[in-house]
Amino acid sequence: SFLWLFGFALCMGRRAVAKTLKKSAVDYPFVEGDVRWTWRVFRFYCFITFIAGVVAGVIGIGGGMVLGPMMLQLGVLPQVSAATTATMIAMTSSAAALVFVTSGLVPYTYAAFFFCLAFVGALLGKKYIDGLVKKHQLTSIIILILGGIISFASAMMTINGVIIYSSKDWNFDSFNAV
Repeated sequence: SFLWLFGFALCMGRRAVAKTLKKSAVDYPFVEGDVRWTWRVFRFYCFITFIAGVVAGVIGIGGGMVLGPMMLQLGVLPQVSAATTATMIAMTSSAAALVFVTSGLVPYTYAAFFFCLAFVGALLGKKYIDGLVKKHQLTSIIILILGGIISFASAMMTINGVIIYSSKDWNFDSFNAV
């Protein structure tokens, strides 16, 4: 499956670079937030995305927490970055939740309750943030919120690790020789 994924990435990269070259050839008016793909940019972001996936898998954080800032670095508008990140998080967390529910590890009532709670919270949060951005004309609010979420999650993971390993007398069982 790695070869298939690698081949798919190359095809999509080739397509993105070719599309940018065609647009440049006809003097397409690029606007703020348009990504101008070159092979150098494509290779760099493929590498960074791969590393983000490995780090997300090893540490247990969502890939969206790593890819959101990366998209901002790429020049993607904050609204687009936030929407893309939210979509990635929704898909991966929904798939994980579905696996837990269908395997019987989480009761259906809990899943339904927290789904409704998260849905209403997301709807209210989006409406509130959109209102703030429109009122103050500051897209930087989205960047600050994204940075705050990443900082909060990092702090909570650190605190969680300290609590878990301090209760085990700092015994890292996974590092023992086999």
